[in-house]
Amino acid sequence: MRRVLVVLLAVLSGLGLLAQPAAAVSSKDVAIALSPSNQTISLTPGQEYRGKITVVNIGTVAYDFSLLTTPYQVDSETYDLNFNTNNVYTQLYTWISFPQTIYHIEPGQTIEAEFIVNVPASAAGGGQYATVMVRAEGISDAESAVQVVPQVASLIYGRVNGPEMMPEGEVAEQTIPGFVLSGPLTASETVYNTGNVDFKVYHALTVTDFFSGDEVFNADTRDANGNKIGSSTSVVLPGTSRQQTLTWENTPKIGIVKVKQTVMFLEEEVNTEQIVIFCPLWLILSVVGLIILGALWIFLAARRRKRKAPQVF
Repeated sequence: MRRVLVVLLAVLSGLGLLAQPAAAVSSKDVAIALSPSNQTISLTPGQEYRGKITVVNIGTVAYDFSLLTTPYQVDSETYDLNFNTNNVYTQLYTWISFPQTIYHIEPGQTIEAEFIVNVPASAAGGGQYATVMVRAEGISDAESAVQVVPQVASLIYGRVNGPEMMPEGEVAEQTIPGFVLSGPLTASETVYNTGNVDFKVYHALTVTDFFSGDEVFNADTRDANGNKIGSSTSVVLPGTSRQQTLTWENTPKIGIVKVKQTVMFLEEEVNTEQIVIFCPLWLILSVVGLIILGALWIFLAARRRKRKAPQVF
């Protein structure tokens, strides 16, 4: 499994508590690396699952850390992580326990911490979501009057096997502008998870020059830092909708392109095509001005002809 390091030096909880004695470890010296940042586990009702996370002290001081578990959901509008909401999809956190909950870790040391999932025999098939949280203990900040608790979470995507599992979803919205006055081209899609288990959504954009047929932007396009910007993949939790946006920055000032948006999830593929015209505002105003002047000239010319026409008595 690819190692992912997540470093958190922010205060996530503990506000309002009295500061620890001056001898406690400063939050500025604490840096926690956690691998993996997320993992998907297969669960069977009535059976036990054993997993682990790897904790690395990449800070400058030794400290104790504790393990705990919380629900994991998201705020549907922004898709920000939510570790407080408890619903039918977050029972997993009540099934997790730890053979050891407190560890001491020295600078540069790596510790593999184990967790155990005891799945109830009555558990229904579908998705279950929780976190395994690593929390540094006894941390103080000389510049603050409150205790600070640096902590970092590994997200657990549980899939309980059973006939009730229902992976379903639908594309709720797709947006490709037909006319761009200035700036980049942005295309978005929103997928709604109507089932009871998470799934991944792949979103890609292909832009073809209307006249030459050459691809100027596609799923493999990368930015100056090597990051892929022509496609993306995200996870959609059950009962939520998630929007993905792709942006083509290097758009022409004037031109016509054909845009193809591809959305893939579960076993479904949705392709949408749109002709997009790039035209700056000054050009539009100039054309409109010419049209108005032309219409005015025709109107005045017609009036002059009418005045010069001979009158018949």
